Amino acid sequence: MIATFSPFSRKVIAVGLLVMALLLGLSGLVLPLGEAIADDLARLRHVRAEVARLQGIALDSSDTSVAPVPQGMYISAPDLAKAYALFAGDLSVAAARRGVEVHVQPPALSGTQAPSMLSLQFEARGNPDALLLLVNDLERGARLIRFSRMTVGVPPGVPNPAAPSSPMLPPPMSVPSSGGAPTTSPPVISAEAPVPPPASPAGMPQATPAVANMQATALALWGAKP
Repeated sequence: MIATFSPFSRKVIAVGLLVMALLLGLSGLVLPLGEAIADDLARLRHVRAEVARLQGIALDSSDTSVAPVPQGMYISAPDLAKAYALFAGDLSVAAARRGVEVHVQPPALSGTQAPSMLSLQFEARGNPDALLLLVNDLERGARLIRFSRMTVGVPPGVPNPAAPSSPMLPPPMSVPSSGGAPTTSPPVISAEAPVPPPASPAGMPQATPAVANMQATALALWGAKP
């Protein structure tokens, strides 16, 4: 059929077919390329929105109107040893105010970077109520001091009123020589009754002294100018 066409018609048909082939090839190439460009533009918009959000957060965090942490809440010292000395001084002053005797264990002065939570272990001796008041004074004070461990006992040589008394032995039994039923003799009552502890001015017995092993922590900063 094409053979019946003139040479010019055959050239026009060939050119048309070539154009159609080029259009089909371009459509197969342009459509995926357009989708890829659209995805890139969407990612670009997302990145720009994230950058704007982070810039807003940076501007908010650089606001100088935020009040700084009060210096009285932490220990400020030129070095670690001085920071521990100030911490121990705070404990001693608070204990003296409550009439409590404290013995601070020497801390380790290595492997600690500022700022840090310093930890001190110490032994406190005194009235049990005074020990609790000491803990309350330190934790409610201006500095950030917390107690992580506390064990309370009785000092050596002091009788423990909470210890259980020795069990009462059954009264001795006697068997009569006539072979009758055994009889129980009345218990022997000692004439030496225990002496009660001296009464306090308020009329209550004085509390037994207590000894407590405590571990306290405090926030400290050293090696920096205040």
